[in-house]
Amino acid sequence: MKRIAVLAGGYSGEIEVSMKSAITVFEHLKKGEFNPYLVIITKDRWYVEHDGQEININHTDFSFMLDDEKINFDFAYIIIHGTPGEDGKLQGYFDMLQLPYSTGSVWNTALTFNKISTKQALDEMGYYTANYVHFLKDYEYDKESIINKLGLPLFVKPAESGSSLGISKAKSTEDLENAIHEALKYHHQVLIEEFIPGREITCGVWRNNGNIEALPITEVITQKDFFDYSAKYELDQTVEITPADIPEEDYKKCQEITIEIYRDLDCDGIVRIDYILSEKGLMVIEINTVPGMTSTSFIPQQAEEAKINLTHFFESSITNKLK
Repeated sequence: MKRIAVLAGGYSGEIEVSMKSAITVFEHLKKGEFNPYLVIITKDRWYVEHDGQEININHTDFSFMLDDEKINFDFAYIIIHGTPGEDGKLQGYFDMLQLPYSTGSVWNTALTFNKISTKQALDEMGYYTANYVHFLKDYEYDKESIINKLGLPLFVKPAESGSSLGISKAKSTEDLENAIHEALKYHHQVLIEEFIPGREITCGVWRNNGNIEALPITEVITQKDFFDYSAKYELDQTVEITPADIPEEDYKKCQEITIEIYRDLDCDGIVRIDYILSEKGLMVIEINTVPGMTSTSFIPQQAEEAKINLTHFFESSITNKLK
């Protein structure tokens, strides 16, 4: 049986979500055709959890010793949200080791993890995104000029973070100043976007036996100002409706655009793309190349609605690469 490293943890504030997602994948892979091992990656240590043991990983070749036997992996299933699993770092490492992995390439993951680079690429390709400004830390920005250009309210985001960490909705000049400081806690680049009213929806996409297929769409309705970290994981203030109750034309269009973006940005594995369904059409919010896989995450909900067996679903990211 092929040995699969299911990678969890990471260096960001999304460790807890990553661990829960990885357990979901690990438990389903155990039921299938592969031999999975749970690999924990932190800033201080990389190790395998196996039968109550914590066994260090050899960084040189991504192997470990078990009962005096050297264990090499055949595949890396990356379930690390944020750095280093969603930003191209681990992908580059595995490329050098010639070890196949579950996500898109270094280019795909590095590009889509940076919100500014993603918007620039999508704009160039003709997709609809919100108007924005961006700047680096220590840049002398003019709050009034930003508001004059984009209006109020505004969304302020660190260029690189996940799970809505560091994102704020600014409704005034004072809010904008505070939001910029909050975003800079997470990344040295800040993205400020105009507010586009509409319905928030999200669509998963995957490769099924080599064919790119869109999953059912979920609509997100929250009592909060926007779908932030607490709305996602902590507070019972959000309703998630799968399949989304939106016009059939918009539903089909969203699935079509999701597949097109997946192709255009050279995505691979299981991906989720978030949108605002506005009066002007479908506005792309962001692309998640390592989406959550907890029992309450969008992707498992969408797979269940499509009546897709989760073991087959997760194994598809492996079998497509090992052929």
